[in-house]
Amino acid sequence: IADIDGHNGIGSTELFVFRGIDGVSDTDYVYYLLCMKHIRQLADSIAEVGLLQPIVVDKHFALIAGLHRLEAAKLLAWTEIECMVSDLEGLEAELAEIDENVIRNNLDDIDLGKKLIRRKEVYEALHPASKQGGDRRSEDFKTSPARFDSAKAFTIDTSEKTGLSRRTVEQKMQIARDLTPE
Repeated sequence: IADIDGHNGIGSTELFVFRGIDGVSDTDYVYYLLCMKHIRQLADSIAEVGLLQPIVVDKHFALIAGLHRLEAAKLLAWTEIECMVSDLEGLEAELAEIDENVIRNNLDDIDLGKKLIRRKEVYEALHPASKQGGDRRSEDFKTSPARFDSAKAFTIDTSEKTGLSRRTVEQKMQIARDLTPE
């Protein structure tokens, strides 16, 4: 079992040193292929200036953000790495991982579109009221009081988080849908 120096067991935003770098798992929601050229460049940079941004793991040591940094550290034969332990789990952790990749990586149109499609699926699972049209036929909807605090629409939230226009978000998803066999 891995050891985290200073971990208080409740999950927080404090910084910890993760001892046992191989104990970090890259779970199902890390679904993209690694770019070894980028990892080598990152490893060279880390060797020169150090790790500037810690990786992020959940309380079970599943990686949420920082796969390239983790792989670069392994390439440098590090046995420990700075990390932040997050309370995020499940779909919330997956949404954070997708956002990290969409914001930080230079993805081609198809990969960006695929990430945005998955982000929409996850976002709408977490925020069902955000779906266009919503659930207007169920008895729950008909008998519930009007809500003014419902979640933002997917494109608005994604645009705010990524800096992409709402139209660009829609276009990138359409490109991926058109070019991806179903």
